[in-house]
Amino acid sequence: MKSKRRNRIVEIYFVLYLAAIIFLLPDPKPDTKSDNSTFIIQNPFSLVPVKTSLTCRYFVDTTGVNIVSMDSVNVITFSGDVNSLDFEYQIEDLTYGQKQIFTGSSKYFKFVENLSRKELIFYWYPPLNELTTKTYLVKIKAKVKEKNVDVDSPEIQVETQFSLVISNISDERQNLLGEESSVFGSTQNLYQGIPLNQYMGQPITYFGADATLDVSTPEVVSRAYEKWENKVNIFGLSSTSDLAKKPEVKFFNEPDDNKGTAELGEIGKNFIQVVGRTPSHGKMKVKVITKFKSNNTTKEIDFYVTPLTIEKPRFESIMYPEKEYVIDSRLPLLKGQKTSVYLRDKEKNNIILNIEQGEPKVFKPDVTLIGKVLTLERLIDDIVFDKYDIRIKDYPDPIIDNFQNVSREEVKVVTRCWGFYNGEKNNVRLDIRGNGTVAYQPRGKIPVGEDELVNVQIFKVVPKSKDKPFNFEVKTIDLRGRESNWRSFTQ
Repeated sequence: MKSKRRNRIVEIYFVLYLAAIIFLLPDPKPDTKSDNSTFIIQNPFSLVPVKTSLTCRYFVDTTGVNIVSMDSVNVITFSGDVNSLDFEYQIEDLTYGQKQIFTGSSKYFKFVENLSRKELIFYWYPPLNELTTKTYLVKIKAKVKEKNVDVDSPEIQVETQFSLVISNISDERQNLLGEESSVFGSTQNLYQGIPLNQYMGQPITYFGADATLDVSTPEVVSRAYEKWENKVNIFGLSSTSDLAKKPEVKFFNEPDDNKGTAELGEIGKNFIQVVGRTPSHGKMKVKVITKFKSNNTTKEIDFYVTPLTIEKPRFESIMYPEKEYVIDSRLPLLKGQKTSVYLRDKEKNNIILNIEQGEPKVFKPDVTLIGKVLTLERLIDDIVFDKYDIRIKDYPDPIIDNFQNVSREEVKVVTRCWGFYNGEKNNVRLDIRGNGTVAYQPRGKIPVGEDELVNVQIFKVVPKSKDKPFNFEVKTIDLRGRESNWRSFTQ
């Protein structure tokens, strides 16, 4: 019996020894035929956080929640030449193992993608509802399609991560009241309606906290003369409780005459609104200067306002009476502003035509405007934006173009006249002296110039008497009574 037991023990040890050897053997090579449409590599695209951990330290006492120090901003840089780039963000609560995937903004966390600078900026405001020490893991996943590769080439997937540590140091607060600390700033209002000076009904105190300013839009682009607005966001201090005085707004126009303006708007709990009028051309630099009471520091930040060009109006700079012209002001609707377009008599300054915005207007000058200069004005909030001259000219006198000799007893007289009279084309009649008379005029075949202002008429003239030489003089008279010069024809 004892020999059998020894044999079994030997067999068991042999099996364990064999298993250990197998476990130490290297892994077999991966199946190269498996699906590799998505795989993780470091090059040619990289994704690196500047900080591997952000920390918020606070304590709680009878006065409420007191934040001692907080690192609220992280920058994740990326590099590589790509055709397409998509990011996915995930926040994991390591205490409960809960994960949240979001597109870039949630109640307490926010990512801002700055593709031109190849960086992601992460902001957070600590969830302090549990009043305990917690750790979150922030994961960023980038899906990349390289440049200069085949369309069917595989997609590259790159991941990185960093941690958020919320540390409740209530037991050590007596050692921290005199400690110098700072709050690093955020560039956006992330509080989603949560007051900065309150949390869960309790006031929040920042000890020696600094403030960081940033603008919602570094460059405001708006239509010329349109009203614009921008926000300067403050993180770390409430703008209403810690501002030593009203923020100062300065602006610098480039060039000086571009009529841009900027002024202080609403002051919120954690933002300063700046409003103004967009310059007509060039650009405008806006500077916001703030001073805080808690540490007697002055902060300033600037941004630019540049105009979208308003197209020039379409119209004829020279017009003639009783012809219809289309005037297209091309002045768009501007948000919150009154726009007007008028056609005025430049000399008398009276309004001849009120051009409704948005639609081209038909204008038909009458004969009383001949010789006048009209002004097309475009106004924004009753201020002249630009203006253009339109000259009303009279039609030229009629002329005899030429004679076309058809035979010894027939000639065609080609005439030219211009415009309209009493709503009709300004045609002519012939006045002939000598041995000639008008046989007929082919009215149904009168050529007209491309601009519809030139009327060409052709008259058939024959001798009055066949016994006399076929010689005559002729002139034209239009409907206005204007005459051409006499011209002679000799056969």
